[in-house]
This record gives sequence, C-alpha cells and structure tokens, in this order.
Amino acid sequence: MIYIVVTCLAIGSVFVVTTPSAEAATPLQVSMSAWTPNPVGQSKIITIKIPAKYVWSIKSEVNWISTSKASGKVSGNLTLKAARNPAITARVGIINVTAKPAAGGTVTTKRISVTQKGAGWVTASKVAVKPSYKAGSEAFFVYSNWASWTAKSNSKWLTVTPKGKSNTSARLAWSANTSKTNSRTATVTFTAGLSTAKITVSQAADPRVATLTLISASNGEFTDDHAYLLVTNTSKSNLNIAGYNLGSGKAITIGSFGNKPDGKGVYFNLEAYLRFSTGYSIANPGLTVDNVKTLSKYIKDNNKWYCFSNCSAWASIAWNQFADTNKKVSAGNPATPANLKQSIGKLPGYQKNIKLPTVKKSEVLRLGTDGKLKTASAKSINTGSFSSGSSGSLPFAVCF
Repeated sequence: MIYIVVTCLAIGSVFVVTTPSAEAATPLQVSMSAWTPNPVGQSKIITIKIPAKYVWSIKSEVNWISTSKASGKVSGNLTLKAARNPAITARVGIINVTAKPAAGGTVTTKRISVTQKGAGWVTASKVAVKPSYKAGSEAFFVYSNWASWTAKSNSKWLTVTPKGKSNTSARLAWSANTSKTNSRTATVTFTAGLSTAKITVSQAADPRVATLTLISASNGEFTDDHAYLLVTNTSKSNLNIAGYNLGSGKAITIGSFGNKPDGKGVYFNLEAYLRFSTGYSIANPGLTVDNVKTLSKYIKDNNKWYCFSNCSAWASIAWNQFADTNKKVSAGNPATPANLKQSIGKLPGYQKNIKLPTVKKSEVLRLGTDGKLKTASAKSINTGSFSSGSSGSLPFAVCF
C-alpha cells in the first residue's frame, strides 16, 4: 500500500489516507502480447511479473505451443516454444496468462496472440537451363503464396535478379565459361518459408579450338594481290588441319596459288615464310573441333586453282562457311583480292595488316593431289618477284 499524509493547517490535524499501489492495481505484467514465430519452429523467452503473495499460471489453447513452466509463485522468466508448421497456410494460437492472490480472490488474465506463418510454397517456371559457353541470361517466373521469397546461387558465375517479390518475372545471368575442357553446373535455390524450388544451370565448356583469320592484300595494280587464311590453334591439344599437325598455340597460313612449279593448288606456310603480312584481315575465334574437320575437308576437296576460282574465291568461300551473317564477305565477280579486301574493310573489327607466325623454309608445304603434304620446292617458294609495298620484294605472282 502507498500512504499519503495530509496536514490540515486550519485545525492542526493529520489525516492518513491509503490508496492501492500500481502493483496491486496491475497484479499481472507480461513482457509481450503478440508473437510471430517462424514456420520452422521457434522458442521465445518471456517475463511474468506478479506482486508478493500472488500466484500465476500459463496455458496454451493450441497443442503446437508449449511452455517450459505451467505456474509459479514469484516473478520470473519462462520459455515458449512453437512447433514447426507443416501446413502451407498460417495458423493462430492464444496463450492465456493468469494471476491471482494466493489466498484467493480476483483473477487477472492477459493473452498472448501467436501467429505463425505457414510452410508456404514456391515454384519457378523453369527447372533446368543448358546454355552454351557464352555469357548470357534468360527470363523466367517465380510463383509463391508468400509476399516475398529469397533466391541464392551457389556459384559466383550465376546470378539471379530480382529477389523478393512473389508472382513476378526474374532473370538468370551467367558469365562465359572459359574452360576448354570442363562444363560447369550451378544451382539457384528459391525459398518461401519451408518450401524451396531450384533451377539448375549446366553450362557447356568452351568448344572453340581455333581462330580462323581471312586476309586479303591488294595494291590496286594486280601485283602482289593475294588472299589466304591463317589458322591459330587456341586449344591445349594438337589439331589436324588437312593432314598438318598444328601444335597448341601455333599458327599456319593456307592459300591457293596458280603459278607454282609444284602445281596449282593449296600451299601451307608460304605467306608466313615470305612475311606477306600486308592487307586487311578479319578474325573468327569460334572454330570448334567439327568446324576444323569441315575446314580440313574443304581444303582437301578444293586443292586446285583456276582463273575464276582463284585465291580470293578460295579463301572467301572457306571463310563464309563459319562466319556469322553480318561477317560474311564477297570477293566479287570476277573474284579478286582487291574486291575481297574492300569487302573485309566494311566489316566491324577488321584489322590492317596481320601478325604472321615465323616458320622455316622446310615448313612450307604443298598439298599434293594424293592429299598428302610435301615440302615445297625452292622454285615454288621463290617463283615471281613483285613489290608488296612495306614488305619489300616478295616472290608472289598475281593469284587471280
């Protein structure tokens, strides 16, 4: 009780007035009135306060909520525990806390309202994606009965956006796979409550094993005009180019000639040996193993030269088999290196001049009519003497 002393000055009397204390007026205090445990199950510590000579009790109206204590005679803490909610939808429960004088009397009750989210559900419009080695992205939808969901990728090369909104479009994005030998797999997991969904992304290894470069040079006077191919091995293994064993990181030049004593047709490394590096070039880094086989077959099947199927026609046809639509070229009609050079110059990314590999004279080869490679004769290597500008005097005859 609280005692209040009032002094009356008029008559000099003192009155003692009593009033109920705040504790007695509120005989029960509970540290919370609402609780939202997560759907996987959760515990929560609460505090119950009562006055002296009071007792308290606590009881849940639902069987999925339990308490560490059922009653007590003094203030203290206890633990509430909500079990896992296996249902998709949310559920609600009430916990009643009561207090009364130990000797009997008025009962005071307070309620704790408990709302536990359901297990939820979430699904994605895709289960698996199998992109090529190239970087890219793909849109999909996420559906859920939850207002929000989370998404997590288990690899840095795979990301997902956005994260959070239900029943919305989203997008997967992946970087390029630079491995020549190993494909890779990553998973994005979507979570809404206890429910999960997954999209598995399996990205192919980079199948590119070679770069094909088309080169055409022309001085406009039909001297030292020539078009040819440069093949560079970008893989870690040797490549067979029409019978030529091209080592990893190595390159060869391949062109068609009509003025060589060893015969008209295809020669390997002649341009590289003679440093015929002028002209315009365009590169395609995307040759696969199958592309290399196709190129090899083309070289063997077209081991020839004649006026209207000269070096520029031969090289441009080979190039166009593997070029994207916006990278195709034309050698004109009739086909000439000058026309081809002009066509290359219109392409985005074309280059002036070209870096050629250094080769020995013995590495200059002629593709025979029997399909076998043979060392080119000195006469074939040295035939002709035409100026090629900055390259000096080179033994090239007009290839058309």
